[in-house]
Amino acid sequence: MKTAHLIKISLVILALFMANGMHPAKATSNEDNAKIYLAFFGNPGCPPCDEDWSKITQLAQEYPNFKVRRFDFLSKENVKLWESLCKSYGVPEDDIRDAKSGAFVGDNYLLELEITEERIQNLISKYSATGTKPPWNAVEPGKEGLVERFKRWSVFAVIFAGLADGVNPCAFAVFVLFISYLAYLGKKQRKIVLAGLSFILAVFTTYLLVGIGILLFMRRLAIYSTVSHILNVSIGILAIILGSVSLYDYYLSRKGKLESMKLQLPRSIKDQIHRFVRKTKGSKFLIPFSFATGIVISLFELGCTGQIYLPTIAFVVGDPGMQAQALGYLLLYNFMFIVPLLAVFALVGMGVQSQKLASITQKHTGKTKLLIATILFVLGGLLLMLG
Repeated sequence: MKTAHLIKISLVILALFMANGMHPAKATSNEDNAKIYLAFFGNPGCPPCDEDWSKITQLAQEYPNFKVRRFDFLSKENVKLWESLCKSYGVPEDDIRDAKSGAFVGDNYLLELEITEERIQNLISKYSATGTKPPWNAVEPGKEGLVERFKRWSVFAVIFAGLADGVNPCAFAVFVLFISYLAYLGKKQRKIVLAGLSFILAVFTTYLLVGIGILLFMRRLAIYSTVSHILNVSIGILAIILGSVSLYDYYLSRKGKLESMKLQLPRSIKDQIHRFVRKTKGSKFLIPFSFATGIVISLFELGCTGQIYLPTIAFVVGDPGMQAQALGYLLLYNFMFIVPLLAVFALVGMGVQSQKLASITQKHTGKTKLLIATILFVLGGLLLMLG
């Protein structure tokens, strides 16, 4: 009996062992091995971009294998990755400049309006068996992408634009008037130095704040492709028109007809600026008054000096890679804008007479107009290309 009982137990154990051994091995799920990775690029605060991202994240919740990651253009590293992926995937350069958003998955890419739920689901089905590699790990950021090529000379373009704007007779002549008037009033050298620096600081601050305001406004408009296109083309055409007028002013200056030039402050505004400068005489608070004078005069002159400033900002906004350093470009532009003012200030401090400075300004007005025209033509052409 004991033997029979042992045999029964042995048979049961053997049956369980065989059943376990014959049980099919658990299939490796797609969730473990066939992960599908998608890289999304866009601008923060861009409604179409956020809508596309919302579609993508919703699908990521529905498909556990679908792994997504967002990269915003405001990061320099993300822009480099975007350029590198675009190059690797063969995206045309015109599309790279124009696209406000894009997605990469497997061997496919989608740009803006192509990012739909149906197309993404088709890609998920396409790669459900094989999975994909994370696009952000598949390539190394390019050392010489589109933005990098622009950046090599765009810095110099901003420098020259700021300098050209700074020697613009609109800004140059008024500062000469202000400093020479302080000297005429018999102010002490120390006070003239402080007043001049206060004036220049006000000009820098005012132009920078105005530039930041324009930049933020244009960046908000740039998230809409149609509006961005219209904006670039419009400012580009305006820049070329102003360049043509500046070229005509160059012709007039060669004929000695400086008063007939088109791109200059109206006589009424010039008179108001002169009256405001003369009020310095009765001011007991020379330094703060000089700062206030710089602000007021800067605002008066915006209509004249803004002819280069606006196209330059539009050019910066027009390229995602330059947007990432937009504030740096504004700081550089405005610093170069005040460099001529600092030079005039130094010359006055060294005893150079205001009459001589005024004579030099008039003598080189034509060259200044020609330089401004050249820069406006270049900026206008670039904006039309970006548009």
